[in-house]
Amino acid sequence: MLDECLKVQTPQWTKHVFEQMQQRVIAPAWWTSGLSDLQWSGVHYVGDGELSDPTFAHNYLRHYLSYAFKEKESGNTKPIEGYLAMNGLLEPLTTVFNATTALKLAERSDEFASYKTKEETWEHVISTALPTKR
Repeated sequence: MLDECLKVQTPQWTKHVFEQMQQRVIAPAWWTSGLSDLQWSGVHYVGDGELSDPTFAHNYLRHYLSYAFKEKESGNTKPIEGYLAMNGLLEPLTTVFNATTALKLAERSDEFASYKTKEETWEHVISTALPTKR
């Protein structure tokens, strides 16, 4: 992210960098690190944007990690590396939370597949599960 900002020449460069850091690094990092705490009653998301229900994200990650470890056993380390990179803030949330991966998870689990109605796309389901700007 910083590398991208360094390539931008603008009179308000510092403001641009801070805005990009907040939107693309800090807010997702807080959401990711706080997500597990949201499973407890009385804990509420108070962050940059609104989060309607963390249940989908919790279940997504549960299914994703199961998938990632099975893939690792088969020699494919890319999914688990993507998860670790997302958690380590080296990659964006979309490394793990994306329509292609959601489809793979849905093919492996009827429970997970039930999150999407026939009319919806996985992009829509995922976008409503992640924090949105107010």
